Amino acid sequence: MNAKFLLLMSVLAVGSCNFNITSSSESSSNSSTSDSSIVEQPSSSIENSSSNNDISSEDSTPDINVGVDTSDKEYYKSLVDRDRIVYSPDFENDPTKDISKLQIFQINDTHGAYYNDDSIVGISKVATCIKENTIDDTATVKIANGDMLQGTAFSNMLLGEPAIASLNEMNFDAFVIGNHEFDWGIDNLAVYKDGNLLNGELECSFLGANIIDGNGNRPEWIQPYTVVQKGDVKVGILGIIGENLESSISKASLGGYSFTSTLEAVNKYSKILLEEENVDVLIVSEHNHSEASNASYVKNNKIDCIINAHDHQRVKEYVTRYDGMQVPVVESYTKNGCMGLVTLNLDSDNKMISNTTTHLWPEDYNEDTNLKAIMDVYYEVTSAYQNEVIGYKEGGFSKQELGISTCTYMAAKYGVDIAITNTGGVRASITASEITNALIYEAFPFDNELYIATLSGNELYSLCSRSGNYFNQSGLGNGTNVKLTSIDRSKTYKVICVDYLATKDYYANLYFNEEHDLIKTGDYIRECAIENIKANYKK
Repeated sequence: MNAKFLLLMSVLAVGSCNFNITSSSESSSNSSTSDSSIVEQPSSSIENSSSNNDISSEDSTPDINVGVDTSDKEYYKSLVDRDRIVYSPDFENDPTKDISKLQIFQINDTHGAYYNDDSIVGISKVATCIKENTIDDTATVKIANGDMLQGTAFSNMLLGEPAIASLNEMNFDAFVIGNHEFDWGIDNLAVYKDGNLLNGELECSFLGANIIDGNGNRPEWIQPYTVVQKGDVKVGILGIIGENLESSISKASLGGYSFTSTLEAVNKYSKILLEEENVDVLIVSEHNHSEASNASYVKNNKIDCIINAHDHQRVKEYVTRYDGMQVPVVESYTKNGCMGLVTLNLDSDNKMISNTTTHLWPEDYNEDTNLKAIMDVYYEVTSAYQNEVIGYKEGGFSKQELGISTCTYMAAKYGVDIAITNTGGVRASITASEITNALIYEAFPFDNELYIATLSGNELYSLCSRSGNYFNQSGLGNGTNVKLTSIDRSKTYKVICVDYLATKDYYANLYFNEEHDLIKTGDYIRECAIENIKANYKK
């Protein structure tokens, strides 16, 4: 029987997140814009939430304890009525069918945007976008290029299961692991490849050719590549993660994993795919975006398409392969702001002779009925908590206002002198006046635990001198950066900080350790943000 129909037939039982000091959604690309390349930043409306979800009727919504600890993913997953989830059949491939055009659809950095509402372009619209732009079902490749699970209350509360269900329903061919797949600990992703159909199972492969554990081994459930048959065309998909992206993951979440050379992985597995697997078409999908890296990959390898991710930009570029062929490079915005489509024109030997690249806009499409029905099942167990109005502030908050307000609350709650969080940890402004839990999740999508340490004035001065951009509670600066001249270097300070900063080797070795009376609070910055709104922003 098809795994999709067995996948979710009974109750499933089954946090520490992070982001870069400077938000990658705000970073600029090294790519230049020319006749052959497009690199654009998304409009702010794509990332910012401004309205609430519709609340399901009482008849269809389970009895949920809104006050439950939302870090307990098992609680919410156990409420899902999986008997109601019905998948569409898998497409049956005809390996004898002659293919002259191969379509490659890609999405990246979805960050939990699965349930469609007024502020989020849901995955049900992505499904329709793919269907209506598909020329031939036999000749489509679909790739999810990392950071797919985490970023909204809807997905976070269910440990990313809506993402897994969505990719299965849409018959995706590969899931390339990104840095935020480590946010709950990589073992929590492995549950979707443990062979147990009752706890959720991804039908396609997780890819990460250059991901290794502390012993230098790649986990068995992560594959370096996958080979898929599309008509008479054999397609190889090689998946990698940017070798420098450990810095975008808290040390606690990363565990003992590291990312080896992407070029070495591409050279090694391209050779295997071309010479041993005998693929006709070779796609490299990297959760990162670097023009220099892309150019290096095609210098000696017959790669036909490169898919990028991570910096949340719309990218349409080309790199010149060793034989003169122009190889397309594509990346899309975050949260389904757009999606990429590469079409490869093939000769009689199934080799690429030309290509075209475009971007599609899922928001312009209707919701796919089948996928909406699946997402509705998940929504019913998260809606009560998501839609709970916890406070009111006319006009909402900018990122800076929200970061400063939360840090001020953290400092008061724990009786410390200063509270610091990286600006990248506050990912969205709130434009709605009525503040819901869902809006706080979008602003604080990472399960950053709070650490406390006692530092001398000289140590605090050194820490703040080295830090990137961050928010702090008012009193020692302008709210964005600590004013160094305000630090009394003869004084002792108690500092509370998110684990993304505190567990980095430099900070952990010098400041956040037992020698400095380290306290792991067990509390998370998102929880403090919610407490702050409830306590201080009443209508």
